Order: sequence, then C-alpha cells, then structure tokens
Amino acid sequence: MGVHGQGWAGHVPCLMSGLKNERATKPCPAHRSPNHFQAGQGGLPSPNSDILGSCFSSYSAILYAVVYHILSDILQNYAAYGFQNASSSCCWLAGRFGGLIPCGPTSKVCADRSKHVFRDPYHPSQATNEIIARRLLDGDLPDISPINLSRFASSS
Repeated sequence: MGVHGQGWAGHVPCLMSGLKNERATKPCPAHRSPNHFQAGQGGLPSPNSDILGSCFSSYSAILYAVVYHILSDILQNYAAYGFQNASSSCCWLAGRFGGLIPCGPTSKVCADRSKHVFRDPYHPSQATNEIIARRLLDGDLPDISPINLSRFASSS
C-alpha cells in the first residue's frame, strides 16, 4: 500500500494569483489542503496498528511517498531540472500567474509545456510528474520510505 502526502500547496499558481493586487473570487482548493507529512510521521497509522492490522497480512508493506519534499526541491531548483518557469501555469486565462481561472476552451497555452512546472492553476505538468515518478521509483529518504518502488517491486 502506498501513502503519499499533499504536494506544495502554497506555491501553486492558483494561490499565487490571489496575491498582490489581484483578487480571486473563491479561495483556491489547495489552500485548504494539508501541506505535507514526514515519512512515517504526521498522524498516519503505523503498519502495526490495529487499524491496518486487520486489513493487511504480514506480507504487506506500507510505503510513504513524500511528494512535498520532491516538489519543494523542483520548485527551489527548477532550472537544474530544465524548467524555465516555476510560478506560472502553462494553460491560463487570467491572473498574474495564470491561476485565477482554470483552463478552458478560451485559455492561452504556452509554446513548450515541458518548460513549466505547472500545467494549470492546480496540477504539476507532465514533465514535473515524470520527475516525481522517477524519484519515487529510484529515490530514497526523504522522498520515499522505507524503500523505493523499484526495490519494493524486486522484493515481491
């Protein structure tokens, strides 16, 4: 079983567009989400708890994926990952960062989606998701715990 935390909710274009002289008509859903949890901590039941014990056999494993940590690294070092833009949506209609109105038929779309961390006001781009997936497959602490997905698959 895999458990993952919320990504970097405070940096999504939806929230950023509500800042500095721009007003969103509704609060961004990501603003109401929990930020993240640390691997194996943060109120999640342990693999040996009564809650999980009735659902999983001794052959099961729980892997904690800390997407918050991965996305934090991407946002802080976006150029090193080949991105040119870590703040604005690739698909946008209004707002300083393209986050006031979700993508739709009249939206503008960037020329190269692979150069943006976010595809729309809420979601990472395909390029960002590929980095996240690669780090969950082959990464280590603090990205995923106790082992990565590749090691888990080879041990099954």
